[in-house]
Amino acid sequence: MITITSYNTDQAINIFNSLNGTGVPLTPIEVIVSKTTANASDRKNFEKNWQEIVQRTDSARLDLNALITHYIFVKLSEQNSADRRNPGIRAFFSKNKHLLNEDVLFTADLNTILNNFERVSETINGQLINKLNGNLRPFC
Repeated sequence: MITITSYNTDQAINIFNSLNGTGVPLTPIEVIVSKTTANASDRKNFEKNWQEIVQRTDSARLDLNALITHYIFVKLSEQNSADRRNPGIRAFFSKNKHLLNEDVLFTADLNTILNNFERVSETINGQLINKLNGNLRPFC
């Protein structure tokens, strides 16, 4: 194993992608988590909070990509954006890099979305939506 240290997250990601022997590139979520971890006020706390979010999405049967997509739409709504299309994870965070500097708020927002998702999923309508179409998820 070789350890390479870089204090520039973008550079570290480029180095990883260059040396990546498996040929599997980092996912957009892995890049976001890496950048947020690098900017976190308390890295250990962020990593703990992130692992809890991953576990909650698994138990709620919600894909992490869907959770981040919900997050993107919440943020677009807060920005009063006229664009209601999903810009994609990478494109959104390229334009909203400041959100990755607020690790505590980021995980709190994700937990709020998960709380809403779980509450809706427990209702009769939420159960019906899940039975009719697993791809049709309530937007929180």
